[in-house]
Amino acid sequence: MKWIIFLARNRIPYYVYELSKEDKIVLNNVDDNKILIIISGITVITKIFRNEIKLPVAILEKDNIFISKQNQGRIYYEIKAISHTYIIIINKVLFKQKKIHNSPEIIKAHYDTVTKYEEIIMIMNQKSSTKRILLMILSIFVKFGYVNKNKITISFELSEKSLAILTNTSISTVNKTINNIKSITLNKKINTAIHTLTIKKAHLI
Repeated sequence: MKWIIFLARNRIPYYVYELSKEDKIVLNNVDDNKILIIISGITVITKIFRNEIKLPVAILEKDNIFISKQNQGRIYYEIKAISHTYIIIINKVLFKQKKIHNSPEIIKAHYDTVTKYEEIIMIMNQKSSTKRILLMILSIFVKFGYVNKNKITISFELSEKSLAILTNTSISTVNKTINNIKSITLNKKINTAIHTLTIKKAHLI
């Protein structure tokens, strides 16, 4: 709601999009004038190259901002919802014309978003796929979960496909890693999107 009030106060037109889980928005070269603001939910931003290689960029949540950039047709971006999500899309040109890019709301949103990029970079810098997968799982559960003793629960489905994209590995590697590491147990309640992570030891890697 605060973003709608902010945009209305500054007389900036906007569109609101509702994304169900697994829904996607694709931004290509012709969409380089768009600014996306996550107003609720969780999304995965992926950079996709011409040869279909996918590179994880960030996991964005409420109040994060994604600004599309001109890529000369060589790459495009995919915004995929991993939970029920609402996104505001505004025109970058109008945004700049209003000269509000230095407002406290925008500065904080940019700072929080950059932090999300840095988290992914830190994980992707790990050469070991096992470390990348474990760090990604722990990062997601700690960030979005509820802690109860040695268990952390998230209220959305974390699929093997999403983990594979986020860690630049394969689904089989994700499954093998989860099955082989005895320090954690990842369970999904039947017919729900609830996952529980159980930590059995202090040293996971």
